[in-house]
Amino acid sequence: GYIQWFRDQAESARVRLAKRVAAPMPPRLGPGDQTVLAMIVQLMKRYRDLEFAAPDRAALAPRSIVLTTLAATVYEGEQHPARALQQVVTGMVDAVIAAWPERVAIPNPTNPGERFCDKFTPET
Repeated sequence: GYIQWFRDQAESARVRLAKRVAAPMPPRLGPGDQTVLAMIVQLMKRYRDLEFAAPDRAALAPRSIVLTTLAATVYEGEQHPARALQQVVTGMVDAVIAAWPERVAIPNPTNPGERFCDKFTPET
């Protein structure tokens, strides 16, 4: 269910964006192609892996499900990868700032009773 939700987020955001633009929608991606959303999530995860590679920082790395869900939630359908990455990262930062000093609530979109960040313990 979660994978389908992620794909639906990418597609519905792309459709919303296409409705705002006078140009026709680009052709659908083939099965081997990645959506822009999937590409930027992959880039963010790679950055996370490099940033938290040191053994003393590994426990601080955000979980993949948190990055993926938050990115898909704030994604607005931008199809240019660099602009999409900027928009998603800005949206994620805005979500964290808006929740401060509490932690960001990231519910499982396919099981709203589950929150992905509930298991985190704040560092002192």
